[in-house]
Amino acid sequence: MILLTFMFYSQWSKSWPALVAVIGGAVTVLCAASAPVAADVTFNREIAPILLQHCAACHRPGQSAPFSLLTFSDARKRARQIAQVTRSRFMPPWLPDPGEPELEGQRRLSQQQIDLFQQWIDQGLVEGDTKDLPVLPKWPHGWHLGEPDLILKMPEVYTLQADGSDVFRSFVIPVPITTPRFVNAVEMRPGNPRIVHHAIMYLDKSQSARRLDAEDDEFGYDGMRLADVQSPGGRFIGWTPGKIPLAAQDQMAWRLEPGTDIVLEMHMLPSGKSEQVQGSIGLFFTDQPPVRQPLSLLLFSTNIDIAPEVSDYLVEESYVLPVDVLLFGIYPHAHYLGKDMQAFAMLPDGSRLSFFRIRDWDFNWQDDYRYVEPVRLPKGATVTMRYTFDNSADNPRNPTIPPVRVAFGGGSKDEMASLTLEVMAEQSAEQANLQTDYEKYLRGRRIANGEKLLVTTPDDVDLRLSVALLCVRLNEHERAVTHFEHVVKLNPNHAMAHNQFGLSLLVLGRNQEAVQQFEAVLASDPRNVSAHRNLSRALYQVGQVQLAQQHRRKAAELTVARAERMLKNLDEFLAKRADEPVRLYNLANALHTVDRHAEAIKLYKKAIEVQQSSWRISQSVPHAMLHHNLAGALHAAGQVAEAIVHYKKSIELRPDDAQAHVNLANVLQRTGRADEAIGYYQQAVSMAPDLAPARFNLAGALASQQRYDESAVQLREILKMYPQLAAVHYYLGDTLKQMGQTDEATASYREALRLADETKEAELIRAIRAQLDSPPNAQEKH
Repeated sequence: MILLTFMFYSQWSKSWPALVAVIGGAVTVLCAASAPVAADVTFNREIAPILLQHCAACHRPGQSAPFSLLTFSDARKRARQIAQVTRSRFMPPWLPDPGEPELEGQRRLSQQQIDLFQQWIDQGLVEGDTKDLPVLPKWPHGWHLGEPDLILKMPEVYTLQADGSDVFRSFVIPVPITTPRFVNAVEMRPGNPRIVHHAIMYLDKSQSARRLDAEDDEFGYDGMRLADVQSPGGRFIGWTPGKIPLAAQDQMAWRLEPGTDIVLEMHMLPSGKSEQVQGSIGLFFTDQPPVRQPLSLLLFSTNIDIAPEVSDYLVEESYVLPVDVLLFGIYPHAHYLGKDMQAFAMLPDGSRLSFFRIRDWDFNWQDDYRYVEPVRLPKGATVTMRYTFDNSADNPRNPTIPPVRVAFGGGSKDEMASLTLEVMAEQSAEQANLQTDYEKYLRGRRIANGEKLLVTTPDDVDLRLSVALLCVRLNEHERAVTHFEHVVKLNPNHAMAHNQFGLSLLVLGRNQEAVQQFEAVLASDPRNVSAHRNLSRALYQVGQVQLAQQHRRKAAELTVARAERMLKNLDEFLAKRADEPVRLYNLANALHTVDRHAEAIKLYKKAIEVQQSSWRISQSVPHAMLHHNLAGALHAAGQVAEAIVHYKKSIELRPDDAQAHVNLANVLQRTGRADEAIGYYQQAVSMAPDLAPARFNLAGALASQQRYDESAVQLREILKMYPQLAAVHYYLGDTLKQMGQTDEATASYREALRLADETKEAELIRAIRAQLDSPPNAQEKH
């Protein structure tokens, strides 16, 4: 037995101290009772590979974990702790359920791997043969993806306090570029990974983050405050311990504009001593512009109000896909009370596709996830997020015990519920339809959420105006008017609110009230072009034609004068800032206004070039507008064929733009393609029944094809809206005359003459008198 004891000592020398805690003669019995079983599990052969694959990304010197697990000595000291945290699946930190569809970079251990840790302990923590020890990976000492093309660093060092709760803070980093660049990859370095829990990168073109920073006494601002920021190129870019940065897929880089700020949002954990943080971001550029870009679909709810001790509070939000899409990644978000998170799609055939599940949410380990293969979701699928929250004392992560009521808000002790999906239309031609539909959905959700917030803050002018404008975008003008009324009551000098208020009143047929709103704008801003133009339209509606014409002429004069002012320093501007799309667009508009069409065409094309493949609706100048105005300049310059191409491109990008349909139809009509023109006019009328120019030109196109009865219908519809328009009465008389309805034609001519006499329209009066004096059977065409 003594020999046996010596043999064990030789083999298990590293763990022998546990065996020599014996007293006298009991040594033989102790050896017999406590001797480990055969060493089937060793550190070098079984344990080290698991630690290197799943743990060493964080648990190595200089990384975020508080201790290293690279060596046998490191692991032996913490063996029982490792077994405990892996058995409970607290470590490695990986929240999603296993299963399909498969996620990239899974850190989930199999049950067999978890069992190996306990077996290693039970068998005496054997080190094993050094020949079995895997070679340590060669972790990069610098940047994982190589030296970046541009390295950006937080402009100051942030000092995190020694104690207290975790800190969410955002830092603004200006981007020093003078021309647009295409970004193919991003690598984030937190600067102090031991205290940074995670970081998220956003772009800010509005400088709203700078304003929040300026309002805060410390460097940065509270990371829960909402700035007008965007995900880069429709992607979610973040850093968590152990995450390996990835380059963008081929032809899917994203565009970075001059004047853009990067906003770095950090979640930091006090360590017990004061710590300094200065994160940096490496940008990798490519010369290849993106062909396509994904879109971030955000499902969210602000309708959160959780009473104390409620353990199963449900929040659900859905969106119906208008096209087939590919889902590349997902980012779920809630705060401390989050419990169960599900994301699934109800398919058109009635089946359910679950594509994400977290059964035990932990705010401290939030992350974004990417799929190994894109998930296809068909048109008509209803994508749903379903979250459950636990505000009971039994929730170990509840930050407030005893529990208190928790509602939606930006603070970490408030709650949120959101799900960001990185998607792309499966067919590139349908991407614009996806964007348009999603923007409509998003506006509806923002209206509902804004109106909910207004219940408690009814006099928030900015919020109420934002809600009103969103209502306008959805053509909910009755709803918009209610909010506009409140805004102008709170701020009588708010010109933009009065102007938009008047436009909604016009849509609702409340024309005299609309006149009052536009007059209110001009009382404080007599050079407001939009107000003159809109007032002209309203005055036509109430029969004040002469005054309407005066305001229309004034709007035209002011437009030309403004354009000429803008163009005084054109060459100097283009020498310095020729790559800013919105500036190029505005200058092109100014050139177009003063009939410098060739120059306008060049600038419109340049603006399109620098914004090429930028599919986001929130871009500085939407592509549809650029193509639409370019088409107008081309048409004015006599380049009709190319004008038609760009009008059609504009309609492809924004299919619901009635005016673009009208303008394209105008070009087609003037080039003898009346049948095509009629189709586009009819589409415009179906989208905007009150768009009088569309009906008027449709009437002319129909008459040119001798479809007089249809033409008369359109003219009569215009007169229901604008009974005082002498010209329309005149053309209706012309059309009725062609149809042989002489008496009705004469009545229309006489009404046109009466109205033209009132407005002193001499040329029109001469034309009407000529028709009245002509023989009844004259077959003149208008």
